[in-house]
Amino acid sequence: MTEMEYQPLLLADLIEEIDEDMVPVVFIAFLEDTTGVIESIETAIQEEKAIVLRKQAHKMKGSLLSIRALNAAALAKRIEYAGDSAAFAEAAAALPEFKAEFAKVKDYIDAYLIEHPVVLEA
Repeated sequence: MTEMEYQPLLLADLIEEIDEDMVPVVFIAFLEDTTGVIESIETAIQEEKAIVLRKQAHKMKGSLLSIRALNAAALAKRIEYAGDSAAFAEAAAALPEFKAEFAKVKDYIDAYLIEHPVVLEA
């Protein structure tokens, strides 16, 4: 599979579950809900706060699953489990891969929103 074919989320699965017109609204809500969460995860790792790490990674995992971004959600789950066991080195090791995958998700959403802007009805 080439980079051009790679989709960081399963858009067809999301559309199957919700009305296609709602996808941009869901994507905007996702972006709003996840703003600052990665920074919270990084801070929790640096400050070795296992409970905060687990909660923030769990939140991110749920948000990613809701938009069918399964690869990124699996990486968030790995960080969540590291928080469960206070394995900060493991969480730190997983973070770059997670951030790279999350960036792909965000880029995909940004491109989708350019092509499918939210239309507010009067």
